[in-house]
Amino acid sequence: MLTLRPGGTYHGLLIVTDPATGALVAPDAAPTLTARVNGALDATITVTATAVETGVYDVAATLPQTLDSGDQVLILARYAVSAVALGQTVDRIVVGADAAEQEVAVQAACGGQEYDLASGVRRILARDGETILRTLQVASEEDGQLVTEAVA
Repeated sequence: MLTLRPGGTYHGLLIVTDPATGALVAPDAAPTLTARVNGALDATITVTATAVETGVYDVAATLPQTLDSGDQVLILARYAVSAVALGQTVDRIVVGADAAEQEVAVQAACGGQEYDLASGVRRILARDGETILRTLQVASEEDGQLVTEAVA
């Protein structure tokens, strides 16, 4: 399973084989590819297949910006070999956090954080322990939990 952010570009491979022999084979016609988001067909995602060699296709798609973290996308292929209708799941994609946000989380885990209790400021530091990646300010306290906001 692959994780991509909203707006991310997917690249993968579709392998077509003869069901009787297992050998790579060209389908009777170009494969039809579709995407399903959380189980429902999503026509807003255009999936393309480009023949690379006999029985091998480069598959590409761009995820819409409107997807939410946790959404699941299936890339599906339908084709026929010797007049036998076949299909397969090309890939499963989970929509995750933006790559920049993931990097901040990794850096924070390695570099640490600074807290200034008096001002309510929290700084997330890079691996070097000095570079400030994010500065957060306590905005409110709700049910015993601090709510923070990013500040410039």
